[in-house]
Amino acid sequence: MPIQTDCGIFGTVSTKYIQINTILDGLSKLQHRGRDCYGISLINNEKIEVLTFSGSVNTNTNTSSVINSLSWLGHLRYATSGAKDIDTILLNCQPFLSRNGYAIAHNGNIPQSVWNVLADKYNDKYYNSSSTDTKKLIHFIDYLISNSSNIDWLSIIKNVLNEIPYAYSIAIQTNKGDTWLFKDRFGIRPMTLVKCDDCCYFSSESVAFDDIDFSKLEDVLPGEIINITPDINIFHHQGITSVAKQCVFEWIYFLRGDTIINKVKVDEFRVALGKCLSEQLKNKTYSSSGVSLSHWFLENNALVCGVPSSGVIYGKRLAYELGLEYNQFIEKKTNMRTFILENNDKRIKACKEKYNIEDCITNKVIVIVDDSIVRGNTMKYLIKYIRSFSPKQIHLVSGCPPIARPCHYGVDFADIEELIINRIPDIKDLEKELDVDSLTYLNQNDLDIISNKMIGGVCNGCMTNTYLD
Repeated sequence: MPIQTDCGIFGTVSTKYIQINTILDGLSKLQHRGRDCYGISLINNEKIEVLTFSGSVNTNTNTSSVINSLSWLGHLRYATSGAKDIDTILLNCQPFLSRNGYAIAHNGNIPQSVWNVLADKYNDKYYNSSSTDTKKLIHFIDYLISNSSNIDWLSIIKNVLNEIPYAYSIAIQTNKGDTWLFKDRFGIRPMTLVKCDDCCYFSSESVAFDDIDFSKLEDVLPGEIINITPDINIFHHQGITSVAKQCVFEWIYFLRGDTIINKVKVDEFRVALGKCLSEQLKNKTYSSSGVSLSHWFLENNALVCGVPSSGVIYGKRLAYELGLEYNQFIEKKTNMRTFILENNDKRIKACKEKYNIEDCITNKVIVIVDDSIVRGNTMKYLIKYIRSFSPKQIHLVSGCPPIARPCHYGVDFADIEELIINRIPDIKDLEKELDVDSLTYLNQNDLDIISNKMIGGVCNGCMTNTYLD
């Protein structure tokens, strides 16, 4: 089954007609959350229509006669292993349209174990275990509708929240013009909205909104149900809740730095982690010298460089805190996220196409800062590429603790044995494998302290093996 890896949702409800280009523009700002396909649903003459496209968002998409609507719902996603041919990608492209007159878009991953329990509980002989989790969700909602005398969306969504504990942010567009937004009881995946004079926008990330008053941003809370009516009234309802557990890897890697969640800018969180990394280097002895790594870097006029894009903010802060020169000698040529490709050959080929190195590092001590190390394929090739410019030393710093476990809730870290820290658990051996002079991971305790202080409770099961279930 294809995992829906960190998708993006963008839509609007308005009292004035909005052109499709507005939706395409909003989706394009979420492109980092999905580049394999995108879909748009709209209400046209009291019917929901769905348009689907493969590839990255094209803001000049040919949409024939469909140019405006009062209600829009957009979605984009990455396709993963088993779903890379165009026909399959488009088949799984959201929003999905139900026979009961609604469209649905979903960000996250609902584990198979949850669906097995539901199938047994409701004695559902038509349950299809091979479907994507979003199609299973439609099947479940349609099942609830079929057993009701009328479609009471509030009751239906409360039932979904009660029965399905995680992991999702969901938008539902009805043919009556209402839009419903809701998140699982832990609030793992992001969703935000903002009301303007004559419309309401909602999105996985605030970066999709243009020219708005950011003081009016609202986050969909864990277990919360929000109803946006056709006349732009917004009603908040509280379903079942638990202790908030936002995905910390969203904050470390996926979210754009200028996204704001719960009044916190993502880059501010990353700056705090960069400062923690600098303190670790001050207290870590470099074995060949007997002095701290930070002192060694200062003595040797080390150059610091963040791996684009999300490693840059960590690198700049680390350089600032240690009084080192920052030099962006690594440039990114493409935006492909290599760790979600389905085999090593494709990942390594993508690494070769992804980066360009400026020739300014010969005989220099350099410090490479990345947001995380997952399989290690990207970093291994990048280090090999950097070595061809004959630096004196290469030191590697990760803005994330080791990723040691798979994610159950929507990020494709693949099988546990593919994660580099499990294949090579000893740091000294890992330094040799990656061909670096030192390797420093962010301390897990430091991440936990900063996370609790700035964003509240988080899910970090991929690092600690402590899952919600």
